[in-house]
Amino acid sequence: MSQKIHFFCKTQPNIDRTHFLWTLDRFSSLTLQDEKVASLRTADDSDTLLEMKLFFVELDEEEKIQIEVTNPHCVEYCKCRVSVLDINGISVESFQDESVFSSEDAIDKRQVPPFLSKRKLVELRNQSLPNDTLSLKCEFSCYRGMKTYISENTFCNLDDFNSAEPQLSSASTIDTNQKSTVSPLGEDLKILFDNQILCDVKLRTTTDTFHAHKIILSARSPVFRAMFTSDMKENVQQCVEIPDVDADTMREMLRYIYTDTVTDLQWKNAYKLYEVADKYGILNLKENCSSVLRSYLLATNACEVLILSYLHEDVELKKAVQNYILNHEKEIIISENWKDLMKNHSFFSC
Repeated sequence: MSQKIHFFCKTQPNIDRTHFLWTLDRFSSLTLQDEKVASLRTADDSDTLLEMKLFFVELDEEEKIQIEVTNPHCVEYCKCRVSVLDINGISVESFQDESVFSSEDAIDKRQVPPFLSKRKLVELRNQSLPNDTLSLKCEFSCYRGMKTYISENTFCNLDDFNSAEPQLSSASTIDTNQKSTVSPLGEDLKILFDNQILCDVKLRTTTDTFHAHKIILSARSPVFRAMFTSDMKENVQQCVEIPDVDADTMREMLRYIYTDTVTDLQWKNAYKLYEVADKYGILNLKENCSSVLRSYLLATNACEVLILSYLHEDVELKKAVQNYILNHEKEIIISENWKDLMKNHSFFSC
Protein backbone atom coordinates (compact mmCIF):
# COMPACT_ATOMS: atom_id res chain seq x y z
CA MET A 1 0.00 0.00 0.00
CA SER A 2 1.42 3.37 -1.03
CA GLN A 3 2.00 5.95 1.59
CA LYS A 4 2.09 9.71 1.51
CA ILE A 5 3.98 11.82 3.98
CA HIS A 6 2.46 15.19 4.73
CA PHE A 7 4.47 17.89 6.50
CA PHE A 8 2.50 20.54 8.36
CA CYS A 9 4.24 23.84 8.97
CA LYS A 10 2.80 26.36 11.42
CA THR A 11 4.32 29.77 12.08
CA GLN A 12 3.17 31.94 14.95
CA PRO A 13 4.51 34.88 16.97
CA ASN A 14 6.73 34.09 19.91
CA ILE A 15 5.08 36.22 22.60
CA ASP A 16 5.88 36.15 26.30
CA ARG A 17 3.21 37.49 28.62
CA THR A 18 4.42 37.87 32.17
CA HIS A 19 4.15 40.08 35.22
CA PHE A 20 5.86 40.69 38.53
CA LEU A 21 5.48 42.80 41.66
CA TRP A 22 8.19 45.44 42.10
CA THR A 23 8.46 46.70 45.69
CA LEU A 24 10.48 49.81 46.52
CA ASP A 25 11.31 50.11 50.22
CA ARG A 26 11.93 53.44 51.98
CA PHE A 27 10.39 55.16 49.01
CA SER A 28 10.04 58.63 50.56
CA SER A 29 13.78 58.78 51.25
CA LEU A 30 14.83 58.04 47.66
CA THR A 31 16.57 60.93 45.88
CA LEU A 32 17.41 61.98 42.33
CA GLN A 33 20.70 60.08 42.64
CA ASP A 34 19.09 56.76 43.57
CA GLU A 35 18.33 53.99 41.09
CA LYS A 36 16.44 50.73 41.46
CA VAL A 37 16.88 47.83 39.05
CA ALA A 38 14.87 44.73 38.23
CA SER A 39 14.94 41.95 35.64
CA LEU A 40 11.93 40.75 33.69
CA ARG A 41 12.10 37.00 33.20
CA THR A 42 10.25 34.76 30.77
CA ALA A 43 7.12 33.06 32.06
CA ASP A 44 9.07 29.80 32.58
CA ASP A 45 11.96 31.72 34.23
CA SER A 46 14.42 30.37 31.65
CA ASP A 47 15.71 33.67 30.26
CA THR A 48 15.88 37.41 30.83
CA LEU A 49 13.57 39.39 28.59
CA LEU A 50 14.22 42.96 29.70
CA GLU A 51 16.22 44.88 32.28
CA MET A 52 14.43 47.72 34.06
CA LYS A 53 15.82 50.72 35.89
CA LEU A 54 13.70 53.12 37.96
CA PHE A 55 14.89 56.58 38.91
CA PHE A 56 13.62 60.12 39.47
CA VAL A 57 13.72 63.05 37.05
CA GLU A 58 12.91 66.65 37.84
CA LEU A 59 10.14 68.18 35.73
CA ASP A 60 8.46 71.50 36.46
CA GLU A 61 10.24 71.62 39.83
CA GLU A 62 8.79 68.27 40.82
CA GLU A 63 10.33 64.82 41.10
CA LYS A 64 8.67 62.18 38.93
CA ILE A 65 9.30 58.49 38.44
CA GLN A 66 10.84 57.35 35.17
CA ILE A 67 11.52 53.79 34.05
CA GLU A 68 14.20 52.84 31.53
CA VAL A 69 13.81 49.52 29.75
CA THR A 70 16.88 47.80 28.30
CA ASN A 71 16.53 45.03 25.75
CA PRO A 72 19.53 42.69 26.10
CA HIS A 73 19.13 40.78 22.86
CA CYS A 74 15.82 39.24 21.98
CA VAL A 75 12.71 41.47 22.24
CA GLU A 76 11.47 43.27 19.14
CA TYR A 77 8.28 44.79 20.50
CA CYS A 78 7.09 45.36 24.06
CA LYS A 79 3.78 46.52 25.52
CA CYS A 80 3.68 47.23 29.24
CA ARG A 81 1.34 48.36 31.98
CA VAL A 82 2.66 49.62 35.33
CA SER A 83 0.12 49.95 38.15
CA VAL A 84 0.44 51.41 41.65
CA LEU A 85 -1.13 49.10 44.23
CA ASP A 86 -2.73 50.41 47.39
CA ILE A 87 -2.63 48.85 50.85
CA ASN A 88 -5.26 46.29 49.75
CA GLY A 89 -3.40 45.32 46.58
CA ILE A 90 -5.85 47.20 44.34
CA SER A 91 -4.61 49.27 41.40
CA VAL A 92 -5.16 52.97 42.09
CA GLU A 93 -3.22 54.39 39.15
CA SER A 94 -1.71 52.84 36.05
CA PHE A 95 0.28 53.75 32.98
CA GLN A 96 0.64 51.98 29.63
CA ASP A 97 3.39 52.24 27.06
CA GLU A 98 4.75 50.33 24.09
CA SER A 99 8.16 50.21 22.45
CA VAL A 100 9.60 48.88 19.22
CA PHE A 101 13.24 47.91 19.61
CA SER A 102 15.85 48.16 16.89
CA SER A 103 17.01 44.85 15.46
CA GLU A 104 20.32 46.43 14.45
CA ASP A 105 21.56 47.07 17.97
CA ALA A 106 22.58 44.27 20.29
CA ILE A 107 21.43 46.35 23.25
CA ASP A 108 18.64 48.88 22.91
CA LYS A 109 17.14 51.18 25.53
CA ARG A 110 13.77 52.91 25.79
CA GLN A 111 12.51 55.30 28.43
CA VAL A 112 8.91 55.30 29.58
CA PRO A 113 7.67 58.92 29.89
CA PRO A 114 7.65 60.18 33.51
CA PHE A 115 4.28 59.16 34.92
CA LEU A 116 4.14 59.41 38.72
CA SER A 117 4.72 62.32 41.07
CA LYS A 118 6.74 61.45 44.16
CA ARG A 119 5.09 64.28 46.07
CA LYS A 120 1.60 62.97 45.29
CA LEU A 121 2.50 59.46 46.41
CA VAL A 122 4.04 60.71 49.65
CA GLU A 123 0.97 62.85 50.36
CA LEU A 124 -1.18 59.73 49.98
CA ARG A 125 1.22 57.55 51.97
CA ASN A 126 -1.56 55.95 54.04
CA GLN A 127 -3.13 54.63 50.87
CA SER A 128 -0.21 54.07 48.50
CA LEU A 129 2.87 53.67 50.74
CA PRO A 130 2.21 51.17 53.51
CA ASN A 131 5.38 51.01 55.65
CA ASP A 132 6.89 53.50 53.19
CA THR A 133 6.93 50.82 50.48
CA LEU A 134 5.75 51.49 46.94
CA SER A 135 4.31 48.42 45.19
CA LEU A 136 4.24 48.42 41.40
CA LYS A 137 2.55 45.67 39.43
CA CYS A 138 4.40 45.39 36.12
CA GLU A 139 2.68 43.56 33.25
CA PHE A 140 4.43 42.89 29.94
CA SER A 141 3.72 41.41 26.54
CA CYS A 142 6.99 40.90 24.64
CA TYR A 143 7.24 39.85 21.00
CA ARG A 144 10.43 37.87 20.25
CA GLY A 145 10.09 37.02 16.58
CA MET A 146 8.37 34.06 14.97
CA LYS A 147 8.26 30.38 15.91
CA THR A 148 7.88 27.73 13.25
CA TYR A 149 6.57 24.26 14.13
CA ILE A 150 6.87 21.35 11.71
CA SER A 151 5.03 18.05 12.19
CA GLU A 152 5.03 14.92 10.03
CA ASN A 153 2.09 12.60 9.35
CA THR A 154 1.99 9.44 7.23
CA PHE A 155 -1.16 8.53 5.28
CA CYS A 156 -1.98 5.20 3.69
CA ASN A 157 -4.35 6.51 1.03
CA LEU A 158 -5.38 9.73 -0.61
CA ASP A 159 -8.65 9.97 1.32
CA ASP A 160 -6.78 10.05 4.61
CA PHE A 161 -4.43 12.63 3.17
CA ASN A 162 -7.23 14.93 2.06
CA SER A 163 -9.12 14.57 5.33
CA ALA A 164 -6.09 15.87 7.20
CA GLU A 165 -6.51 19.33 5.73
CA PRO A 166 -7.59 21.82 8.39
CA GLN A 167 -11.34 22.46 8.60
CA LEU A 168 -11.86 26.18 8.66
CA SER A 169 -14.86 28.04 10.00
CA SER A 170 -16.13 31.12 8.27
CA ALA A 171 -15.61 34.55 9.78
CA SER A 172 -18.34 35.86 12.00
CA THR A 173 -20.50 38.59 10.52
CA ILE A 174 -22.80 41.28 11.80
CA ASP A 175 -25.46 43.43 10.19
CA THR A 176 -23.63 46.69 9.57
CA ASN A 177 -26.78 48.38 8.33
CA GLN A 178 -28.67 47.78 11.56
CA LYS A 179 -29.97 51.03 13.01
CA SER A 180 -28.72 51.86 16.48
CA THR A 181 -31.22 52.95 19.09
CA VAL A 182 -30.04 55.66 21.45
CA SER A 183 -31.37 55.41 24.99
CA PRO A 184 -33.05 58.44 26.63
CA LEU A 185 -29.90 58.90 28.73
CA GLY A 186 -27.79 58.76 25.60
CA GLU A 187 -29.98 61.36 23.93
CA ASP A 188 -29.57 63.68 26.92
CA LEU A 189 -25.80 63.23 26.95
CA LYS A 190 -25.68 63.82 23.20
CA ILE A 191 -27.44 67.16 23.73
CA LEU A 192 -24.75 68.15 26.22
CA PHE A 193 -22.05 67.23 23.70
CA ASP A 194 -23.67 68.73 20.60
CA ASN A 195 -24.44 72.04 22.32
CA GLN A 196 -21.18 72.20 24.28
CA ILE A 197 -23.01 72.59 27.59
CA LEU A 198 -20.72 72.78 30.67
CA CYS A 199 -17.76 71.30 28.75
CA ASP A 200 -14.48 71.36 30.66
CA VAL A 201 -11.92 69.82 28.29
CA LYS A 202 -10.92 70.04 24.63
CA LEU A 203 -9.80 67.19 22.38
CA ARG A 204 -7.75 68.64 19.53
CA THR A 205 -6.95 66.82 16.30
CA THR A 206 -4.89 68.38 13.51
CA THR A 207 -8.01 69.90 11.90
CA ASP A 208 -10.76 70.15 14.54
CA THR A 209 -11.30 70.77 18.22
CA PHE A 210 -14.01 68.90 20.15
CA HIS A 211 -15.42 70.13 23.45
CA ALA A 212 -16.21 67.38 25.94
CA HIS A 213 -16.70 66.52 29.62
CA LYS A 214 -13.95 64.99 31.74
CA ILE A 215 -16.35 63.02 33.90
CA ILE A 216 -18.02 61.33 30.91
CA LEU A 217 -14.72 60.58 29.17
CA SER A 218 -13.36 59.18 32.44
CA ALA A 219 -16.40 56.96 32.96
CA ARG A 220 -16.02 55.42 29.50
CA SER A 221 -12.25 55.22 29.05
CA PRO A 222 -9.62 54.09 31.60
CA VAL A 223 -7.01 56.05 29.65
CA PHE A 224 -8.91 59.31 29.94
CA ARG A 225 -9.64 58.49 33.59
CA ALA A 226 -5.94 58.11 34.37
CA MET A 227 -5.22 61.29 32.45
CA PHE A 228 -7.80 63.41 34.28
CA THR A 229 -7.20 62.06 37.78
CA SER A 230 -3.48 62.78 37.76
CA ASP A 231 -1.30 65.83 37.36
CA MET A 232 -0.61 65.16 33.70
CA LYS A 233 -0.39 68.26 31.53
CA GLU A 234 -3.64 67.37 29.74
CA ASN A 235 -5.51 67.69 33.01
CA VAL A 236 -3.79 70.93 33.99
CA GLN A 237 -4.15 72.58 30.58
CA GLN A 238 -7.64 71.12 29.99
CA CYS A 239 -6.67 70.26 26.43
CA VAL A 240 -5.68 66.89 24.95
CA GLU A 241 -3.64 66.98 21.76
CA ILE A 242 -4.48 63.97 19.56
CA PRO A 243 -2.65 64.50 16.24
CA ASP A 244 -2.73 60.81 15.23
CA VAL A 245 -6.54 60.59 14.99
CA ASP A 246 -8.48 62.28 12.19
CA ALA A 247 -11.51 64.42 12.95
CA ASP A 248 -14.12 62.01 11.56
CA THR A 249 -12.80 59.12 13.64
CA MET A 250 -12.66 61.29 16.76
CA ARG A 251 -16.25 62.38 16.17
CA GLU A 252 -17.42 58.75 15.88
CA MET A 253 -15.54 57.73 19.02
CA LEU A 254 -17.13 60.58 20.98
CA ARG A 255 -20.54 59.64 19.62
CA TYR A 256 -20.04 56.15 21.04
CA ILE A 257 -18.74 57.50 24.36
CA TYR A 258 -21.81 59.69 24.81
CA THR A 259 -24.55 57.49 23.29
CA ASP A 260 -23.15 53.92 23.33
CA THR A 261 -24.05 53.58 19.64
CA VAL A 262 -22.30 53.50 16.28
CA THR A 263 -23.91 53.87 12.88
CA ASP A 264 -23.02 52.85 9.34
CA LEU A 265 -19.75 51.11 10.17
CA GLN A 266 -17.94 50.15 6.97
CA TRP A 267 -14.48 48.78 6.34
CA LYS A 268 -12.58 52.08 6.25
CA ASN A 269 -14.08 53.82 9.28
CA ALA A 270 -14.25 50.58 11.31
CA TYR A 271 -10.50 50.08 10.81
CA LYS A 272 -9.66 53.57 12.07
CA LEU A 273 -12.19 53.43 14.90
CA TYR A 274 -10.80 50.04 15.99
CA GLU A 275 -7.34 51.55 16.50
CA VAL A 276 -8.55 54.54 18.51
CA ALA A 277 -10.90 52.35 20.60
CA ASP A 278 -7.95 50.14 21.56
CA LYS A 279 -5.78 53.17 22.26
CA TYR A 280 -8.27 54.54 24.78
CA GLY A 281 -9.38 51.20 26.21
CA ILE A 282 -13.00 51.34 24.99
CA LEU A 283 -13.34 47.58 24.71
CA ASN A 284 -16.97 47.28 23.58
CA LEU A 285 -16.37 49.68 20.71
CA LYS A 286 -13.22 47.77 19.78
CA GLU A 287 -15.21 44.51 19.64
CA ASN A 288 -17.92 46.11 17.47
CA CYS A 289 -15.29 47.30 15.02
CA SER A 290 -13.54 43.92 15.09
CA SER A 291 -16.81 42.21 14.13
CA VAL A 292 -17.22 44.57 11.18
CA LEU A 293 -13.66 43.96 10.01
CA ARG A 294 -14.24 40.19 10.17
CA SER A 295 -17.37 40.53 8.06
CA TYR A 296 -15.58 42.64 5.42
CA LEU A 297 -12.56 40.38 4.91
CA LEU A 298 -11.37 40.25 1.30
CA ALA A 299 -8.25 39.03 -0.46
CA THR A 300 -7.27 42.68 -0.93
CA ASN A 301 -7.39 43.61 2.76
CA ALA A 302 -6.67 40.35 4.63
CA CYS A 303 -2.96 41.13 5.07
CA GLU A 304 -3.75 44.54 6.50
CA VAL A 305 -6.20 43.05 9.00
CA LEU A 306 -3.68 40.35 9.95
CA ILE A 307 -1.12 43.01 10.89
CA LEU A 308 -3.77 44.87 12.87
CA SER A 309 -4.79 41.76 14.80
CA TYR A 310 -1.21 41.01 15.87
CA LEU A 311 -0.38 44.58 16.86
CA HIS A 312 -3.50 44.81 19.03
CA GLU A 313 -3.45 41.21 20.30
CA ASP A 314 -7.00 40.50 19.07
CA VAL A 315 -7.30 36.71 19.23
CA GLU A 316 -10.72 36.43 17.57
CA LEU A 317 -9.81 38.77 14.73
CA LYS A 318 -6.52 36.96 14.22
CA LYS A 319 -8.24 33.58 14.01
CA ALA A 320 -10.78 34.89 11.53
CA VAL A 321 -8.23 36.41 9.17
CA GLN A 322 -5.92 33.38 9.41
CA ASN A 323 -8.82 31.12 8.45
CA TYR A 324 -9.75 33.43 5.60
CA ILE A 325 -6.19 33.43 4.27
CA LEU A 326 -6.03 29.63 4.42
CA ASN A 327 -9.35 29.40 2.56
CA HIS A 328 -8.12 31.81 -0.14
CA GLU A 329 -4.47 30.81 -0.08
CA LYS A 330 -3.90 30.62 -3.84
CA GLU A 331 -5.25 34.10 -4.40
CA ILE A 332 -3.56 35.78 -1.46
CA ILE A 333 -0.09 34.17 -1.44
CA ILE A 334 0.69 35.44 -4.95
CA SER A 335 -0.57 38.96 -4.26
CA GLU A 336 1.63 42.01 -3.85
CA ASN A 337 0.09 42.62 -0.43
CA TRP A 338 1.38 39.25 0.78
CA LYS A 339 4.84 39.89 -0.65
CA ASP A 340 4.95 43.28 1.09
CA LEU A 341 3.82 41.63 4.33
CA MET A 342 6.66 39.11 4.24
CA LYS A 343 9.19 41.75 3.26
CA ASN A 344 8.33 44.66 5.53
CA HIS A 345 6.94 43.11 8.71
CA SER A 346 9.24 41.01 10.85
CA PHE A 347 6.19 39.69 12.76
CA PHE A 348 5.44 37.40 9.82
CA SER A 349 8.79 36.65 8.19
CA CYS A 350 10.13 33.16 8.69
